[in-house]
Amino acid sequence: SPGVGASVVLSDDFMSHGDAHKGPLKPGDVGKVIEEDGSSQPFKVAFGGEHWWYTRGALRVADAGSPKASTGVVVTSALAREGVRVKRGPNWRWKNQDGGGEGVIVGVGLPPGWAAVKWDLGDKTFRYRIGFDGAHDLVMVSPGGQ
Repeated sequence: SPGVGASVVLSDDFMSHGDAHKGPLKPGDVGKVIEEDGSSQPFKVAFGGEHWWYTRGALRVADAGSPKASTGVVVTSALAREGVRVKRGPNWRWKNQDGGGEGVIVGVGLPPGWAAVKWDLGDKTFRYRIGFDGAHDLVMVSPGGQ
C-alpha cells in the first residue's frame, strides 16, 4: 500500500471508491501521497497544486513502466504544431479547464511561449505555457492514447 512520498495513480475501479472522482487526480495523472492518517480515507494526495483525501481502493502505486504513469513528451515551442494531441503536463495549474481529457493544439506562439488548445470535453479553447517562464503545461498524447 502506498506510503507518504509514494507516486500514485487512480485504480481501475476508482469510481466505486467514495468521492475519488471529485478529486484533482484524473486517469493517467500521477500524484504524490503527502499525508496518511489511518482513517477511512487515509491518503492525502497532491496533484496540480491541489490535494484530496482518497480511500485505499481508489489508488494504486504508480508503476514506472505502466502507460498510465507515463508522463509523455513535454510540449515545447520547438515541438508545438497545430494538430498535435495533448493533455495536462508537469506544470499544469489550470484546475479542470481540460475536463480531465485530451485536446488538440490549434495555435502556436501568440504570444511567444504559449499555445492554444481546443479541448475535446467542453469544446473550449484556452492558452497554455510551452516554455514561457520555463513552464510547460502540456504533454503530447501518444498515438495509442497513453
